[in-house]
Amino acid sequence: MEQQIDIVIAAHDPARPVQRAVDSVLACPAARVILVAHNTDPTAFGLKEHPRLIFMRLDGSPGIPGAPKNAGLARANLPWVGLLDSDDYFEEGALEAMLQHAIAENADAVLAPLLIVGNRHKSRLPSLRSSGLTAVRDELFYRTGPLGIFKQQLMSDAPDFNTCYKTGEDLRVTAYLWSNARNIVFHWNDPAYVVTNDAHTRASTTKRSIAETGAPWLAVWDEPFIANWPKRLKVALATKLLRANYLQFDRSNLSADEETWAENFLKRLREVAPLAFKHIAEYEWNGQPHKFSLRDLLFYRHSISRWEFIKKIQWMQDAAAELKGKLLRGRVNPRRKLN
Repeated sequence: MEQQIDIVIAAHDPARPVQRAVDSVLACPAARVILVAHNTDPTAFGLKEHPRLIFMRLDGSPGIPGAPKNAGLARANLPWVGLLDSDDYFEEGALEAMLQHAIAENADAVLAPLLIVGNRHKSRLPSLRSSGLTAVRDELFYRTGPLGIFKQQLMSDAPDFNTCYKTGEDLRVTAYLWSNARNIVFHWNDPAYVVTNDAHTRASTTKRSIAETGAPWLAVWDEPFIANWPKRLKVALATKLLRANYLQFDRSNLSADEETWAENFLKRLREVAPLAFKHIAEYEWNGQPHKFSLRDLLFYRHSISRWEFIKKIQWMQDAAAELKGKLLRGRVNPRRKLN
């Protein structure tokens, strides 16, 4: 089969299950792996040689995950490109399914369904649409990681992964992709990109100060392409940064300098997208769990955020589907005990 997809894997720790990640890509005959060994001898990973496996070595920029990603993407030249963390992997058939949708639906980007190890269900978008997705209507900014496959030209036009920060390096990349891709496709029931917890440390989960973690939240507003955005895009991104990043950060023991940083961050958001603050419900600011009532589900705009509403509805849909499956199995075999 003709090669169609370049998947970049940035690897810096031989202890991670890199072979599993590589094998999950090579299982697709149309895919090729570009493995970037970051400050590590490529032979240290003990990988099996393969005609569709390209090794690269990158020295320098220790602890900066954006550097090897940029190096790998610069080497990619197939029509489609994607990224895979070294401790994650694709389910069987995931890449084939994304490529099929990309060609059949003439897409610029195909998002991969995400399955986080330990969760019962794959992550969903707050939409029933499978194509023509947009950043605002389908709240794509909540997908900070560019996980899926993208037209090579689109990824080339996007800004590089930020090499100034140890986390959040992909924020400006996906901000560009979600706002510039002509047709974004997502089929949640396809085979998934599996996010594991095998690594002892991940750049995205390592505990840092709010100033270090939040530096990309501020820097993204200095991107030239964002300065030209219409108001609705700025509000959507600012709302995501407030709800999914700032309000989720443990701010109980901030130092004086960190308090000042937080004030400056909120001040900047009020300057660029003041309407974003109206999208945050009062209970979200208080950091208190919300107890849903029937009124919430009928009149959600008055009391809960749309994001929480969608998650609740999706949980109800998943529970109903599971119950339906058990009932149908019971009809087929009445003696079978339902768990």
